[in-house]
Amino acid sequence: MARLPAPSNRSSKNVRNGPSPLQLRLTSLVREARWFVFAAVAAWLGLVLATWNSADPAWSQSVHAGVIRNRGGTFGANVSDFLLFLFGFSAWLWVVLLVQRVAVGFYRLTHLMLPKAKAEEPLPRVRWEIGIGFFLLLLGCMGFEALQFREWGQNLPAGAGGS
Repeated sequence: MARLPAPSNRSSKNVRNGPSPLQLRLTSLVREARWFVFAAVAAWLGLVLATWNSADPAWSQSVHAGVIRNRGGTFGANVSDFLLFLFGFSAWLWVVLLVQRVAVGFYRLTHLMLPKAKAEEPLPRVRWEIGIGFFLLLLGCMGFEALQFREWGQNLPAGAGGS
């Protein structure tokens, strides 16, 4: 009897020889582009938060203003007002998180390009532990602000600790 060929689960990727040089190059370019996007968003978010003004028409208030003072325009005024309403001064932690992700990506890129030294490898990291740590830091900072910085946050949409 003739044998039937086994069904193939192979994807379109060349399994035998590994990924092609073009695939590797495109993957690294997408990683680098992601860092540039994170850096641009962090700079824009920092600018928008720094130029927030309570007189601008935004998410938490309806004010008729002829001139919008926020450097991000109407969209920037809405984004900054929303973030300051939810998180208070802790909204700046989002900028810090984006800058940290850019720094980690740059470190990985330069670490891959440098000659490898015989050093101990650190323990493997769990991908979600940074997210949990950031969430706990954000909650702790919001609570601390709400308790300690009431006078400073009087002009913010929902106070120093957010809503």
